[in-house]
Amino acid sequence: MLCLNMKSTDTVLGINIKHLKMNMNYDDAKLSTEYIPPKSGVAASAVEVEINQYPCRAAYGMQSAMDATVELAKEAKQKVTEGTGRRASEGTQVMMYGHKKNVFADIAKSNITTPENRTLTLGAIPEPIITVKPSQIVGKNDVGKYAVTIKPSPVQYDYQQGEVSYYLKQKASLKMWVTEGKYDIKA
Repeated sequence: MLCLNMKSTDTVLGINIKHLKMNMNYDDAKLSTEYIPPKSGVAASAVEVEINQYPCRAAYGMQSAMDATVELAKEAKQKVTEGTGRRASEGTQVMMYGHKKNVFADIAKSNITTPENRTLTLGAIPEPIITVKPSQIVGKNDVGKYAVTIKPSPVQYDYQQGEVSYYLKQKASLKMWVTEGKYDIKA
C-alpha cells in the first residue's frame, strides 16, 4: 500500500519595530515687570489778595506823609494869602483913618465879633480797592511706568520617527511524497 505523506509549513512574517522617541526639554517662560509709581508734580500757587485801604483812611484824614504835606502846603499858601490881604487892608485902614478914630480897636472888635462860618459835609467813605490774583496750577505730572515683558523659552525637542518593517521570514511550503506500506516519520 502506498501512503501519501505531506509536510506543510506556514508562512512566517517577521516584524522589526523601531519605537518612536521624543524627548522634550523646555525652560519656563520668564515674566518681568518694571514699575515706576506716578508722581504728582503739580501744585497750586497761593492766592494773592492786595487790599488798598488808602482811599478809606484818607477820607478819615489818615494820609500818607506826602499827601499830608501837599495838602498842608496848599492850606498854608491860602492862609498866607488871606493873612497878607487882611493885613494889607488893616494897614490901609490905619493909614486912612488912624488919626480920626481908634482903628486898632475896631479891627480887634471885628475879629472877635465876626463868627467863622463852618460847614459840615457828609459823604460816603470810599471802599477799599481789593485786587485778587488767583492761584495758578504750576508743574506737571509724571505718569510713571508699568511695563510687562514676557520672554518665552523655546521648546527643544528630539524626535525620532518610529518604523515598522515587515519581512518574510519563512515561505509557506507544501511537500508531498509517497512511501510504501508505512508513514514516513518526517511527516
